[in-house]
Amino acid sequence: MEETNVIQKLTKDLKEASKILSTQEARYLVDTYYMMQEIRKRSDNQILALKASGEPNGVVGWLSDNTTLLENQVKRALDVFTNANPVGCWAREILGIGPVISAGLIAHIDISKCTTVGSLWRFAGLDPSREWMGDEKAQALWKECDGNLDKIEVSLHIPNGKIVSIANMLREKANKVSEKPFTKAELISAIKVRPYNDRLKTLCWKIGESFVKVSGNEKSLYGKLYRDRKAHEEIKNEAGDYKDQAAVGAARVGRTTDAYKSYSQGKLSPGHINSRAKRYAVKIFLSHLFEEMYLNHYGKEYGAGPYAISILGHVHKIDRSMAA
Repeated sequence: MEETNVIQKLTKDLKEASKILSTQEARYLVDTYYMMQEIRKRSDNQILALKASGEPNGVVGWLSDNTTLLENQVKRALDVFTNANPVGCWAREILGIGPVISAGLIAHIDISKCTTVGSLWRFAGLDPSREWMGDEKAQALWKECDGNLDKIEVSLHIPNGKIVSIANMLREKANKVSEKPFTKAELISAIKVRPYNDRLKTLCWKIGESFVKVSGNEKSLYGKLYRDRKAHEEIKNEAGDYKDQAAVGAARVGRTTDAYKSYSQGKLSPGHINSRAKRYAVKIFLSHLFEEMYLNHYGKEYGAGPYAISILGHVHKIDRSMAA
């Protein structure tokens, strides 16, 4: 009883503090929430297994109950945090987006560093041209380009000087700031740095899953976008429009997999099609989030418009007001 009172007291004390969480605190709480959620799920599964075998499960039940309590307390803090943030309030109006995901988006995205929607997509790991290279591929690229950083950056689709700036960052993290020329090993380490925010990418995957869950609700714009896009992708897939991509997929997966059966017939697998549709809906959502963040930060609407509208001359735009 005493422990419960302490937890309740902390909840009341933290309500006001939760309104002004730092981005670092918010990131930590979001990560902790999902970790506790996994612990609780594993505990619940263990309880079921113990009950089925007739074994005692009281202590595991205690762990599940207390993890659930803390999980809910963290969610409550993030609820207060996002309710106090204009972008958080906007995001929470979207079906499938709750306080935890909203908090994660606010905590991981710095709109002052994302100059375009495309840069946000890249930061979230949704740009297929940005490959995360392991040591072997980084070494091979270095050799192919004869150590020429300009050529390497063109191959990686990144701005000039990016590799050097990453190498500097790695030196600072290692407390080795110096004016000495970078070594080959240091530059290859910079080439290998993950070109996106992995936690934000995971968050976007969760958003896609949420849109799938609400896709049967006609009030969900992004659920409908997912559903319509999936139908569109299936038509193109059946027409053989993705046979080149299927050939690449066939070389990547095992011959005994269900995916290979589709790829070997010149078609993408059902899972592949589903993922494409989810990513499409998530990217539209992120473009709307970008506009909302830009308005909140700069006090004006983003003037350039999406790349497809402003540069490619497309005329159709899905306005974010349709999401509410």
